[in-house]
Amino acid sequence: MAADRNAVHATTALYTAHYRSLVGLAVLLVRDMSTAEEIVQESFVAMHTNWRGLRDSGKALWYLRQCVVNRSRSVIRHRMVVDR
Repeated sequence: MAADRNAVHATTALYTAHYRSLVGLAVLLVRDMSTAEEIVQESFVAMHTNWRGLRDSGKALWYLRQCVVNRSRSVIRHRMVVDR
């Protein structure tokens, strides 16, 4: 139970401090604000869901950034397939 509370507090703190910059990163990659916001939201959900799997909770921001980049790349690949 305490681990769940820690995950909620850490996720909330990261969200408050880094949401805008993560959306900015995603916008640079996918060039669409609504898609970027979805990517960041999904990344936060994934991080919170896998909180116990993080070996070092101090690297949660790195995990989020990597997740945003990977999800953005998936969106870009999907667009390329659709465009063909």
